[in-house]
Amino acid sequence: MKLLTTILLALLALLAGCSSLSNVASSFGGGSESLEVQLESRPASQPLLRAGQPVRLLLPDVKDLRQSSNPRQIGRIKATVSDMHSTELLLDKDAAALTTSALRAQLTRDGFSLTPAGQPYDFELVAVIRSFELNVAGRDELNLVVEASLRASGSSDVIWAGVVSEKSDRFAGIMGNSRATITRYLGDGLANLVQKLGASVRGSLVQSYPQTLSTSSQPAPGTESASGVMTLTPASIREGVAMKAVIPAVAVPTVSVPAAPLPAPLSAPATVAPVATVKAESRPVGAPGMLPGYGYISVISMPTRVKVYSDDIYYGLTPLKAMVPVGVMTLEFRFEGYKTSREKVSVRSGETTEIEFQLKK
Repeated sequence: MKLLTTILLALLALLAGCSSLSNVASSFGGGSESLEVQLESRPASQPLLRAGQPVRLLLPDVKDLRQSSNPRQIGRIKATVSDMHSTELLLDKDAAALTTSALRAQLTRDGFSLTPAGQPYDFELVAVIRSFELNVAGRDELNLVVEASLRASGSSDVIWAGVVSEKSDRFAGIMGNSRATITRYLGDGLANLVQKLGASVRGSLVQSYPQTLSTSSQPAPGTESASGVMTLTPASIREGVAMKAVIPAVAVPTVSVPAAPLPAPLSAPATVAPVATVKAESRPVGAPGMLPGYGYISVISMPTRVKVYSDDIYYGLTPLKAMVPVGVMTLEFRFEGYKTSREKVSVRSGETTEIEFQLKK
């Protein structure tokens, strides 16, 4: 009897060890626990033409701005999955790499000619991941959010910018989840996301360049009203707008505000923005134009037209007002002939953080 008990305990320990090894392997994104997502094919669009040629679009790699130590981790498994044993949901590649691949495939189907880096192009689309999450539980919950902006070659002005999201939840059904059902659910969601982003880009270009861009099946304007698309900088007619030098940076939409009066310049200004003032102005959460989880920064400078960056993301020229994710961020101010300055600020949901500063030569 004692021998039988010993054998059973040994078997249980062996099984527990196998499960632990499986979880450890999956936590590093390897082994059979990681998901290999295959996107479903979506209908192709007629190419946008400029002077009889397809529009050339530059799409740098999508950046992942999530606060995650593992770029492959996208969620947790809190319910039984028939052929998975890990508690973490992991991709077989980085979320940014998967999103970049999906977006490039969609834009190609949408008729754009994607241009390699360093080659001439007509427009540049820059995108960053704000959320890439799928949690498997009693109800599976999917939350994908990408922020993007579009510029013309040779111009620093944003043609269109917006936040595109794909959010849904579902009950796995009587049979429950498997690797295949989870992978298909995520693939469908990502395909929907990039399809909406591609439609927004096409629609904004048609609205901005109605005289020089043509296609046999132009999308209807007003893509900002599509489900899951929130426009931050709406498209407007830009025919004949003079081109400027391209600023190679990740774009985040900006809205100019009138410059408030500033104190007279100090006779001996400090080295790095010593007169920077940060204060929060309360606004009701959910006010018109406010996205949940976002707030505003309002920046006024001496001199004006200072370039504002954060983590190499270009926000625009002062004076400006921009919608940004909540949290602590470090702003960097650049102006030719002046010393670069930095300021750490805190942004709260539904509030405006105001910054005033003076640069020193």
